[in-house]
Amino acid sequence: DYIRKKCIEQGIIPPNRISKIDWRTLDISPPDKIQEMVEIAKSRNGFCLSKRYFGVHVKLHWKCGKCDYDWWATPNNIKNWHWCKICGIQKMIKNRKK
Repeated sequence: DYIRKKCIEQGIIPPNRISKIDWRTLDISPPDKIQEMVEIAKSRNGFCLSKRYFGVHVKLHWKCGKCDYDWWATPNNIKNWHWCKICGIQKMIKNRKK
């Protein structure tokens, strides 16, 4: 519980089975990685709310600047152009009406 609480305070959702994780194997990267995530979010009119980066498979906290929706997603998903699902649904509905 302590590790999960501390991770969430830092804006990180750890995998479900914390006791099964060897924390030494996590890719704890320098601050430029979290800055890269901030820049990607900014380029999509949004925000990366997480303060630390632990690798491409550990979820970070994101927020859309258009609709204020917030969610958790891995850096891999965000880098592969998965962004706000609310705006995505609205765009799909708008395109269907055309």
